[in-house]
Amino acid sequence: KKPIEQFRSFTILDESNSLEPIFRMALAFIRDDFKEGFNLLETLPIEVVSEVAMHQWFIFNGLRNKKRFKEIYKKKFNKPFKSHINFS
Repeated sequence: KKPIEQFRSFTILDESNSLEPIFRMALAFIRDDFKEGFNLLETLPIEVVSEVAMHQWFIFNGLRNKKRFKEIYKKKFNKPFKSHINFS
């Protein structure tokens, strides 16, 4: 179970419409609301969530192996997701 303070923080942030979509996406994933998180990820432009971000951002750990993540990646970048890409 999540501590009460953490739950209250999520509730307050959820009720706020002032959050940018990227922060709403991150919050959805933190809450394990994958449907909302992936819906928001799908709508974010690649200037906000780039190909590098989808490979490296910690928020996507554990999500990269999900079918929906791979579908969104393919739609955004016109190629299949490969877990080991060197961007340096």
